[in-house]
Amino acid sequence: MRKSLLFFCFVVSLLNSSCNRNPLDVDVSGIKIEPVKIGRFEKDLFQKPLNIAMLRSKYGDFFKGFTETILCPNGMSDPGCTGGIQSFVNDQDVQNCFSDCEKAFPDMNDFEAQVNDVFRHYRYHFPSRSLPQVNTMMTFFNYSMLRLDKTIGIGLEMYLGPNCNYYNRLQYPVYKTANMGKAHVLPDFVRAWMLTEFEEKNPLPDFLTRIVDEGKIAYLTDALLPKMDDTLKMGFSLRQLNWCKANEAHIWSFFLKRRLLYSTDSQIITQFTNEGPFTTGFSKESPARTGSWVGWQIVRAFMAKNSNISLQQLMEMKDAQKILVASGYKPKL
Repeated sequence: MRKSLLFFCFVVSLLNSSCNRNPLDVDVSGIKIEPVKIGRFEKDLFQKPLNIAMLRSKYGDFFKGFTETILCPNGMSDPGCTGGIQSFVNDQDVQNCFSDCEKAFPDMNDFEAQVNDVFRHYRYHFPSRSLPQVNTMMTFFNYSMLRLDKTIGIGLEMYLGPNCNYYNRLQYPVYKTANMGKAHVLPDFVRAWMLTEFEEKNPLPDFLTRIVDEGKIAYLTDALLPKMDDTLKMGFSLRQLNWCKANEAHIWSFFLKRRLLYSTDSQIITQFTNEGPFTTGFSKESPARTGSWVGWQIVRAFMAKNSNISLQQLMEMKDAQKILVASGYKPKL
């Protein structure tokens, strides 16, 4: 009798372990990639004297793209371009900001290890796709992430912490600065990369298509960062995430009763997918982007019911209605 009871407990334990296991938390220890080495572009840019030949040789198209995007909109052939670069690196406010970035990010060793893990997960799910080069940069508050051809640049000055004096001077709202600390670099990097890697071409999606597309990107973040908390993936506080979970059925009912799913009204779409202090139409305890969060839950439900669908196949699916129906998504009141 005792042996039978022990066996029963062992089976229940295995079942519980299986049910609670994250299917995206896969073993990537055997995935081989080139070790990630993050280029410190801003360090080389601010070296004295300014060495444009070295920057051009070391960073190639990234240097050209950065310069023409940030400093020389008329192109590097513009006679005033070199002077524009020199003025940027000599500006006292820019130099002070660079100094603060140096103190906050003296090296990128930990981040390199994290990106290594992300890249292994990506190669596991997308074995034939290439991996980007990653550089740090400083655009003086123009970009947090910038995709330039095969390279993604990370604007370090956008991650100096919510109490950074620059953000106060620039009058950034609290909802924005709350997500401008070191912990947000990795999820922001993954999201920016996935948005450019799987860019949707439909310029006028309906509401359902937009939130499901957002949900697909969030699900890719699940796959590449399987151990990361949902608050960081979505940029929500714990209180905001709990509000979404507690009110999920009410949010969905709101969308259905107002027949929003097939609306192509850009104001409706942005109301529920753009950043902000909260979602207009819901209480001030709600986060912004509640539509995006619901899209994420739809895609999660779809993938849970269709475990034979690969991430590549998911990203190739363009029919949001088909995904919704196959997901069986119907949160209970």
